[in-house]
Amino acid sequence: IITGNGLLTAGALHALHEQQLAVPDDVALAGFDETSWSTLVQPAITVLVQPTDEIGKTAIELLLQRIANPTRPTRQVILQGELRVRGSSAARATIIQSK
Repeated sequence: IITGNGLLTAGALHALHEQQLAVPDDVALAGFDETSWSTLVQPAITVLVQPTDEIGKTAIELLLQRIANPTRPTRQVILQGELRVRGSSAARATIIQSK
């Protein structure tokens, strides 16, 4: 399971617990964005961290460029996130054999 934010990650953990499924033995779990508690739970949650400072800086630069030149062509910017692999994504592979 890959969740889109910390709240969804917490919800997924809760739902998995209610279904008596173990992370990562039964289900691998990874979240999008670091949360203050992602390393406090066991196992710690694998997350993709967004470069929030760089996102803000780039947004301001693009806005100022647009204000200075409103007809300037739009530009797509791709910023690199950081994958922090932790215990929650270490699910064992299951091999399904056909009869």
